[in-house]
Parts: sequence; structure tokens; C-alpha cells
Amino acid sequence: MTSIGNLMRGFTQYTREEMAERLKGGDVVINADGVAVCKKCGGEKMFHFVGYGKDCWLPIACKCERADLEQKQISEEVEENRKHSGIYGWRNSMTFNDFPRNSENSRAFTSALNFCKNIRKVMPCGQGMYIYGETGTYKTLLALCIANFLLDARVKVKFIEACDVLFSVGSLYNTAANADNANLIAECISADVLILDNLGGDDFRSAKSGTGNAAQRRLAKIIEGRYGKSTVFTSNYSLENLAEVCHVKVNTVDRIREMSTRVFQFCGNSHRQPATLTETAF
Repeated sequence: MTSIGNLMRGFTQYTREEMAERLKGGDVVINADGVAVCKKCGGEKMFHFVGYGKDCWLPIACKCERADLEQKQISEEVEENRKHSGIYGWRNSMTFNDFPRNSENSRAFTSALNFCKNIRKVMPCGQGMYIYGETGTYKTLLALCIANFLLDARVKVKFIEACDVLFSVGSLYNTAANADNANLIAECISADVLILDNLGGDDFRSAKSGTGNAAQRRLAKIIEGRYGKSTVFTSNYSLENLAEVCHVKVNTVDRIREMSTRVFQFCGNSHRQPATLTETAF
């Protein structure tokens, strides 16, 4: 391991005048003390170092350079988090400003926005949300607003359709598929905030293609692993119907209920527009 002393011995010793001469030009000027400073922020670009047998002047970053570097690091962190968030394409641009707010979702919108603004306080408490209602009532759109707000706030978010992790293909003889699914479950558990979209979109009865039992186990594992962490659920079903209609195990539903400190129902008709048929000339 290189010591500070060994590192410093490799530095060339510059006098104040020599270092100032090397740095001046562009946005750097020399002040009355003979020190190079930044025109923009007024911060010094060099400092006097004495120690380890050295008596010299060394270059340093000024205030605006440090601010730029910090902003670059933040942007890189946000971009890296987005790569692993599960949000792609147009979903990346969905914000609270774009959300189609109405009388049926106003309370949920306000609560979701407050949830995001206070995320550093609610995460340690494991607070979460359960948003349910008919198809096409903007549940997923609100979940995307939450995800994008938190990603910009440097929170690690995992957004995933429930069926993609719970009913994914895998068997005793498909090692690669099982490994992929295990990694996906691990990502869901480790995220700062998990958004599990459309829970109950597939029936959890074990008779369905033999996948129900595996889905129950996967959901239970995720819920158990996220106990005490902030999680957002969207579903077409209430918590009661999640057990009665979708056949999610009662004890798992109880855990979800405990994790969902905010529960909102989206009412009204579907806002989705049917596809328009057009004639095409050949």
C-alpha cells in the first residue's frame, strides 16, 4: 500500500510563482497575493503544502469545479440506477406534472407526491402504498410518477410487472432460467423502493399450469425480504379480493396489508382508448 509520504515524494515541487504561471489563463487569474483563482467563483486553484520533506504549491479544484464534479457524479448515479430500474421508453418521462389528475385520484396523487417528497423519512419506517381499481384508471401511471421522482432523487427503484417475476419460466431442469429468476427476486428485495405493478393479474391457484405454487413462494419470499422496506403495489383487486379472487395466501396478504400504510382505490371507467382501425392500400 502506497503511503502519503511515498506519494508526495513523486510530486514536482513548484513555487507559488511557478504554479500560478502554470494555471493562469482562460477562467483563471492571479490575485494580489500571487495565487491563481477562478474568475467564476473566486475560489483558489492552488494551495501551499508543507510536509513529508516538501514545501511547494499544488493545484486544487475550485468551488465551481467541485460543484460540477459532484453534479456529474449525481447524474452518473441516477443514470446507473435507471439502467436497473426496469423503466424504459416513454415510461422514463412520466412525471407528476404529466399525471392526468381528476376527482377520483386526487387524494392518491397528493399522498403519492408527499410520499416521494419525504422519502428519506418514510423509507426507514417501511411505509408503502397499495393502489387498486379497475383497468385503465391510471394506477400504473401514478406508480411511474413515483418511480421517476425517486430515481431523480437518487433512490434505487425497481419497477416490475408482478407476472414477470412471479410467473416467470423456470423448472428443475432449466438452470439458466432459475438463476435469472433468482437474480430478479434479489433485485426486488434489495431495492430501496420496489414497485410491484398489477399484482393479481395472474391467478395464484396451484392448478394453473403448475406455476401457482412457485408464484406463491416467490411472492412470499419477496414480501418477507422487503418487510420493513418501502414498497408500492398496484392491482385491479382490493386486498380482500387478492386472497378471495386471486387466491394469494392469506398470510401473504396480511403482510402486504401491514406494509401498505397508504391504501387508495381508483374508481371510474377505463380511460384507455380502443385502437383505431384504418384501411391500408396495397
